[in-house]
Amino acid sequence: MKVKICAAQMNIVSLGVKENLEKAELLTRRAGEEDCDIICFPEDFLTGSLGNKENLKYAQEIPGDFTEKFCKLAKEYGLYIVMGTMIERDGENNMGIEQITLLMMGSLVVLLVLGVPMVFVLGGIAIGAAFFLWGPEAGLMLFTHTIWGVMGKFILAAVPMFIFMGIILQRSGVADDLYEMIYRWMGPVRGGLAMGTVLICTAFAAMVGISGAATVSMGVIALPSMLKRKYD
Repeated sequence: MKVKICAAQMNIVSLGVKENLEKAELLTRRAGEEDCDIICFPEDFLTGSLGNKENLKYAQEIPGDFTEKFCKLAKEYGLYIVMGTMIERDGENNMGIEQITLLMMGSLVVLLVLGVPMVFVLGGIAIGAAFFLWGPEAGLMLFTHTIWGVMGKFILAAVPMFIFMGIILQRSGVADDLYEMIYRWMGPVRGGLAMGTVLICTAFAAMVGISGAATVSMGVIALPSMLKRKYD
């Protein structure tokens, strides 16, 4: 028996239940017109529709209001609605998780040994793996969705204040005094100031919760002091 399946691709509106349902109904109607038996929606459709916290993907009990609406859609257009199903097409990459891990870790080591900057190493491997494993269209979609997901977090609104704090510490001379103290404590140790900076950055990032804010703030504070002491 052959089954005709429609894989739906749609941009999810965060917490936009009405907008997402309208898109889902449109796609479901089109699938019904194409005589499909099953329509598959992406898993993250749930996070954009349930109206709960971002990390609670399955916070609504089944059956619930949201699932009942989809039951009505399925009954109206005479097909099954599935969410979170990944369909593998002919010709797609079939590498196992072990091979993928070895390939990515090997690429990471090789690029670092060649002296490629870390930002290009991590970004290049991530983009290359997405395009290689899921194809150009899915890789580009994953790339754009990831950027939007990271940049759309409200916690990033605090980053400018942390940068402002770092500038105040640097301009007031407090940062120089702190680094002078660290230099006197760890000066005899080779690379002691660099190790102290790494420890401070780790503690700062743990307290702030945003590694980017810690990187920028500590860069403003640490870079002048380390350059003054012949670090390069």
